[in-house]
Amino acid sequence: MAKCKFCSAEIPDDSLFCTECGGKDPVDNTQAAETKKDSLEGPKKKKKGLVIGIVAGIVALVLLIVGGVLLFVFRDEIFNKDNTPAGDEETTEEDEGNNKDKEKEEETSSSAINNNQEKPDEPEEPAITLGDSIYDGTIEIEGVVYQFPCSIDTFLDNGWVAYEDIDTMTVGGLNSEYVWLEYEADSSKSIEINIFNFDVNAQSASDCDCIMVSIGNEGMSFKLPGNIDESFDENDLVAV
Repeated sequence: MAKCKFCSAEIPDDSLFCTECGGKDPVDNTQAAETKKDSLEGPKKKKKGLVIGIVAGIVALVLLIVGGVLLFVFRDEIFNKDNTPAGDEETTEEDEGNNKDKEKEEETSSSAINNNQEKPDEPEEPAITLGDSIYDGTIEIEGVVYQFPCSIDTFLDNGWVAYEDIDTMTVGGLNSEYVWLEYEADSSKSIEINIFNFDVNAQSASDCDCIMVSIGNEGMSFKLPGNIDESFDENDLVAV
């Protein structure tokens, strides 16, 4: 609606005469144009406001969906961090320590069981006995049978003591040396052993082999294959 420019009465926009005062062309063209502009812009403003509202709604919906997804993905971290009391955390650490101790005990128990399981008996080395032939390299001295060639440690482990320092004594390559041994239980008994270095390089006497023994004095107890002992004389040996 427009207003009459003469009496300000409201009249239709396209009126040629004012119905109140009868004035001709009562509508101001400028006023009519503004009234028409307002009538056209009104729906545009309403439409623009509606579009803004729809966009805002879509943005809010997207944010809500994103927030829900993030909450679902990080739910464990969020709830464990925020809702777990400090006492529960301490209990969890203590439980972990107990579990580790329990695992160690189980490992120790398992190891003990394995160690206690019966192991197959290792085959024992056959005891050395006097042979049947005087040439088989066996001799019994003071109740112990020796098999030649043997290490000098074989004598040292059975109660014999060397007059010399075996570890510092050197034997040339493919050479021999003589070593005197004393019986620890009875110093009046002694023997002389011949050690031979079968290597081409010089080495310690303890690494050489005993190849022969000589009885040092009377009163020694010894036996040879063929029932030969200290009671035999030269004629008996020749007969054997």
